[in-house]
Amino acid sequence: MKHVHAAFALALLLSPTVVSAHPTGDVKITEVGEVSIGAFQVSAKQVGPVEAKKTATFEIYLKGKEDPKVVRVWVGDKSGKGSVKAKAVKTAKYYDADVEIPETLSSDSALWVEIEGAAGREKGMLPIHR
Repeated sequence: MKHVHAAFALALLLSPTVVSAHPTGDVKITEVGEVSIGAFQVSAKQVGPVEAKKTATFEIYLKGKEDPKVVRVWVGDKSGKGSVKAKAVKTAKYYDADVEIPETLSSDSALWVEIEGAAGREKGMLPIHR
């Protein structure tokens, strides 16, 4: 029985999902991954669920040598067709993005991050958790 409890405790410690006190209340925060976009290393956290026709919040973390001009995000496909692009707002530690979720989400819908920097616009995707 001790092994079962130890394994469960280890699984909890290694889980990328945490329940945290967030400015929007106690919500589930999920690390969605990391991707290179142009000169930036980008990671993101999903704050709460992603549900059709609602607003979802993401924390976008950037590592790079310069600040981008603009960070835009949307949930959907690469083209952004049917999605609303949101401009992420820079905070002290990350870019805060409140994204309107389309009426329908396909199985391959993702979080798309577009960074406008000195070299122009470049984009990459991260998975979403429903």
